[in-house]
Amino acid sequence: MKLLELPDEIIFHILGYCCVAAENHHEPLLRNPYVRQMAKIQSINKDFSRRIKSYSDTFWKSLLVDEFGANKQFIKLIDDQITGTLQNKKISLKRRALLLRKLFSRNFKINTNKQPGYSECKFCVSGPANTGKTCLTTKYITGEFPQVTDPTIEDSYRKMIRVDEYSHLLDILDTAGQEEYKAMRDGYIATSQAFVITASLDLIPTECTQYYEELLAQIISIKDWKGVGCYHPMVFVVNKSDLEQEERKSTFEEWKTFLNSVIERYGIMNSEIIETSAKSNINVSKIFELGIRMFLHFHFSHVFWFQQVIELDTKAFSHTENKSEKKCLLQ
Repeated sequence: MKLLELPDEIIFHILGYCCVAAENHHEPLLRNPYVRQMAKIQSINKDFSRRIKSYSDTFWKSLLVDEFGANKQFIKLIDDQITGTLQNKKISLKRRALLLRKLFSRNFKINTNKQPGYSECKFCVSGPANTGKTCLTTKYITGEFPQVTDPTIEDSYRKMIRVDEYSHLLDILDTAGQEEYKAMRDGYIATSQAFVITASLDLIPTECTQYYEELLAQIISIKDWKGVGCYHPMVFVVNKSDLEQEERKSTFEEWKTFLNSVIERYGIMNSEIIETSAKSNINVSKIFELGIRMFLHFHFSHVFWFQQVIELDTKAFSHTENKSEKKCLLQ
């Protein structure tokens, strides 16, 4: 039986044996041997390449996200390319993914923060008073939920973890949420590489506007990258999802809308918003695993260089098409 006569489901199963499953984000095996195999498979036959388009697009998207970061701007660029391939069959996400990888392999290092042995990342946990900063940090470090906590001035913790087959040493600073300690923030921000910013469902978002605006303005003023914004990871955590309905003053969706507006206003380029509960241990580990991935993979220049690759490849493609048309006219 010819390969092209097989049903799509069987073809995709075969591809799963030849290459890493397309949807496996952050899969360490998604490296050169599999990339070469996928590129060769797509070159077998034009009709076959069209048949496996959804699979191959997912594969190349997973590869780019794995190597350059799960950043919203970067993912939007990838999705725009996938949409573009539907409108123009000659444009290929594979081609642009390979061009970007080639550019970085020759001139930069992909995943520049990954080091042999382990990497180290300094997290700063900030947020208004009583949003659960200490409870989240203590639960993550010790596995225990503290029943009683005193107002924090500054506590630091260290923990070695494994994420995506790599070891990482986390240096976590739990900071004060009280207004009287605001002057200490410059020092925390200057030495931190990633930020966990807390909120909670027993607070109303609009009542905290001043706190978040002052905090983000302070981070931007210290961490701004060449005047284009802040690419340092910021994980916004809406805590206390364990609260009963009558104890809540807001919903996660309300916080998400509020935080997204603040993120957009301050040009934060590397952020995520998640809902957690320190008490019920919901998404506590995810805060720091997400933060370390964001720290390892993303830099604003990745977006810039991918935009350059797209722009130059589009020009080259147009130039080639124009030359072909002229040749036909001369003939």
